[in-house]
Amino acid sequence: MTIELNGPTQDSLKNQHRLGIVILLIVTLIWGTSYPILKGTVINLSPSAIFAVRFAFAAVPFTPYLRFLNLAILKDGAGASHFGTEYKYSEQILTYF
Repeated sequence: MTIELNGPTQDSLKNQHRLGIVILLIVTLIWGTSYPILKGTVINLSPSAIFAVRFAFAAVPFTPYLRFLNLAILKDGAGASHFGTEYKYSEQILTYF
């Protein structure tokens, strides 16, 4: 009696391995070139402009997920800060006792 499993084939595993190596090389290239580029931009731009550009580049991959954003949750949490809510709840507890 022979049992066949519908798992990944040897070719697909090799392709996944190659894809993983290529992605690793791309990440290493980006990581390695960021320091010389940043060193050159520090001379020409202010630190706040550099941070703004870095956050903008980091936000680009997340833009497709904006359509799944729950606006009601975002609106409820937009004005609340973490420390402000803790202070509000601690004040309510202290007035209870």
